[in-house]
Amino acid sequence: MLGDVILDERKMQTDNCSVLFADLVGFSRLVELRQNEVIERQTRLMREITDPLLAKFDGRKVKTLGDGFMCQFQDKISAVEFSMAFLEAVKDFCALEPERDVFVFRLGLHFGEVIILEGDVLGNTVNIASRLEGISQPGSLTISEEIFEDLSDCLKLHFKKIGRLVLKNITQGVIGYSSQPILDMDHLGFEVLGRQTQQQIKYCNSADGTTIAVGKTGEGLPFLKAPNFVTHLDYDWGSEIWQPIYEEISQLGMLVRFDQRGNGLSERNPENISFSSMVEDISAVVENEKLENFVLFGVSQGAASAIKFASDNPDIVSGLVLLGGFSRGLSRRGDGQEGKIMLETQMIRSGWENENPAFRQYFTTTMIPESSPKAKDNFDQMLRESTSGEVVAKISEVNAEIDVFDLLRKINIPTLIFHCEEDARVPLNEASILHENIKNSEFVQLESRNHIILKTDPGWSTFVTKLQDFIKKLDVKLH
Repeated sequence: MLGDVILDERKMQTDNCSVLFADLVGFSRLVELRQNEVIERQTRLMREITDPLLAKFDGRKVKTLGDGFMCQFQDKISAVEFSMAFLEAVKDFCALEPERDVFVFRLGLHFGEVIILEGDVLGNTVNIASRLEGISQPGSLTISEEIFEDLSDCLKLHFKKIGRLVLKNITQGVIGYSSQPILDMDHLGFEVLGRQTQQQIKYCNSADGTTIAVGKTGEGLPFLKAPNFVTHLDYDWGSEIWQPIYEEISQLGMLVRFDQRGNGLSERNPENISFSSMVEDISAVVENEKLENFVLFGVSQGAASAIKFASDNPDIVSGLVLLGGFSRGLSRRGDGQEGKIMLETQMIRSGWENENPAFRQYFTTTMIPESSPKAKDNFDQMLRESTSGEVVAKISEVNAEIDVFDLLRKINIPTLIFHCEEDARVPLNEASILHENIKNSEFVQLESRNHIILKTDPGWSTFVTKLQDFIKKLDVKLH
């Protein structure tokens, strides 16, 4: 009955308050390794640290969220003071048990009007606080300008302006400020969390003003990843697909990657999605990060934009690494794929954001057919969370029309071409075309049925060894 779902407005109250979200970084990985121990320690941390600090700073815990919690404060300063005290206390909590897992939280805080209904807190303020938590660096608190403007000069010193943010499903612009991470990087438990805790996220604007989110990990030779199909700077670290690759590259040098326009933490609804804009986004990141003598890493569609950028900028690109790449999109290969393109874009537009994963699973099974059920579920969730169906459809249409074949013979820098032998997404012949036309290139076939090489694939060790050798030789050449 319709009447059963109508809220009783008499039970609803409005209020202005600070809403804080806290999330435990790498929670899923920790639980997978030591479920009972992690849950017990998390419960103890809540009892010994969170609850007493909430009482001290007049906060109220609204709900726990599995890997974190949500709470509210009547004023802004108490919320910030609680947050900073909480991060310090968590650090001390872990220092007392150096042999056990390290807990690292990230926090997001916003002030505004909320709806209070039967003890829960709802509304746009809650959504913004949640999104600020999602982009916060591990060990940091990210706050909105509404919070920052009322802080004392002393408290303001803890924060650095990160600019106007583009938050998922939030149409209004939000100006954010982030605190310096409060972390014990020497704790033995950081090895389990991996380099996600070290990722620095910044923002820049492309030539047309589109906001691009940029993440950076590691040190040494710069290694810039070009944009590809669907990305999310944060969620990718929890992926069995991307995390091993990113960990490996971050050990070899400084990995710089960014979310493609319309994806992840970058602007979600850009006015322009085109091949030229994708290349312009690479230029914007290179300029913003002041990169030179760097390696361009192109995966799938990213290979084409990497080739285009390298051909236009031979003086600053020192090498190319291409994985599952192509120079010609589906409609440019002359093998009657137009019907497939139309079918895929129709499927994307009609079912991408559906609760039923059937539509997205089609892409999952062509990307990583030989992966675990957990990896497939994780990839499906990442697809849904990272972007909208309309954006993916536009990107797919652009990819189908890509043609950089005529640029291949202009490339004359060391190039390493990887391709999985039984890739069902991009045929092996496309990699052969790259190798035959790019001077100074090496072609390595990887034993795998997946589009992206996985750590569980027989060809993973070959991928790692060849990549390490390529980077070491290039590093020696540059220095």
